[in-house]
Amino acid sequence: MKPLGIQMVWVTVNDMNQAKEFFGKTLGMTLTQDSPEHSWAEFCIPEQKTYLGVSGPSDNCPIKPGDNAVICITVENVVATKEELEAKGVRCWDIVEVPEHVKMFLIQDESNNYYHIVQMLS
Repeated sequence: MKPLGIQMVWVTVNDMNQAKEFFGKTLGMTLTQDSPEHSWAEFCIPEQKTYLGVSGPSDNCPIKPGDNAVICITVENVVATKEELEAKGVRCWDIVEVPEHVKMFLIQDESNNYYHIVQMLS
């Protein structure tokens, strides 16, 4: 196997409408695909080539909401981002810094999935 890249990651959520609100309005991502009949949506960040897929729970998939891998979302200013998300009611953890490398904090969506908000320092 020779990986060519990572173009999409996806998470399972409890409520697709809540997810669209969270990723679209709260986090500011662009909804690029919406297939309610398949309980699927895709988001991207403008000028990026990586997509975030969002799926509703399914009997055909063992991955349940809250059991997903942690996705890292890179931002320019982690402190300002944390303040903005807290003002929007997003559950945020404390900022952790790895000197000369990264500042980061966890957030959680309504389906109990975790996301790392990351500012690269180097």
